[in-house]
Parts: sequence; structure tokens; C-alpha cells
Amino acid sequence: MRLLARALAVVLALLPAAAHSQATLEAAPGVRVSTTYEYYDVQGATEREIRARLKRSGPEGHDAFTRWHIRWSYPHAVAGGRCAPGPVTVDVRITFIFPRWTPPAAASDDLRRQWATVLAGLERHEDGHRDIALRAAREIQETLRALPPRASCAEVNRAATAAGQAILERSRREHERYDEVTKHGLTQGARWR
Repeated sequence: MRLLARALAVVLALLPAAAHSQATLEAAPGVRVSTTYEYYDVQGATEREIRARLKRSGPEGHDAFTRWHIRWSYPHAVAGGRCAPGPVTVDVRITFIFPRWTPPAAASDDLRRQWATVLAGLERHEDGHRDIALRAAREIQETLRALPPRASCAEVNRAATAAGQAILERSRREHERYDEVTKHGLTQGARWR
């Protein structure tokens, strides 16, 4: 039974590496999402060793991190001497960065379970950052699509840039609030006992 529990813990510890890959999907009409997963390796046979390695090696000073970049484009639709955005496309690039721990033989079953719990909390937290970015992308797409025609395409471009940048700024603040409220994932299970 102990061997089965250890084998299950190893599978759980390695599952994120197997389950995560690169994917592109359309989150909403006109919003395309490209997702990649990167990993950094951590070693340790005790919680203390693993936590020290996470602190030294974690991205941006965290155990896990989500980078996001949003870009939009549209052709101009000119009619009756007025210009408006044509079909708006928003591209979102999401990069998740997670730790990867390969348990040494000396690692206890309890440590393996703790790792699985912490990793699940980190994933839950980083998924929240992805969701905030996707909401911003959908809002940009909807807002730019609804821009009224202007006297010139230059005016359309200025209005689209101002609207998009304002949404991105609100989204940055939402990411910051999310981190404050969740204590960077601690309230979502990304905590050691």
C-alpha cells in the first residue's frame, strides 16, 4: 500500500509537466489566445530545502508567475467619408511559469502530498491571472468594435489606442488587487503547512 501511495504521489507531482503544453484557442469571437507553459526545476528532500530553492529560483520573486501580453488590430472600414474599425482581432499571449520538483527517493509521502497541494494552489492562482487578462481582451474587442465612425482613420486609431490602453491599465490594477486579496495565492492553497 505504501508503494502505491508513493507511486501516486510521483504521478501527481509530475502531472503538471505532462498536462501543460502550448495551446491556441479562441476565447471569444475575435479574441485569440496562445498559452505556453515554462518550468524551472527545484530540488530538495525536505520542505525547507524546497522552499529555499523556490525563493532563490522563482520567477519575478514568486513561486509561480503569469506573463500576459495583449495586442489588437483591425482594418479600417471607410464609408461615406467616415472611418471606423473593421473586424477587431485581439491576440493574447499567456505564459505560465511553474516550479517542477522531481521527488528524490528520500522524500516522504507527506512531503509529496504537500507539494501536490501547493502546486494545485499555485495553478489555481495563476489561472486567476489568466482570467483577468482574458476579460481585458474581451473588453478591448467589444469596446473597439463599438467605436463610432470618425472623420478620419487617424482619429479612429487615436480613439482605439486610448480605449485599449485605458482597459489595459484597469487590468493591471485588477491583477495587483487580485494578488493583494489572495496574498499571491496563499488563500487559494499555495501555502506550506
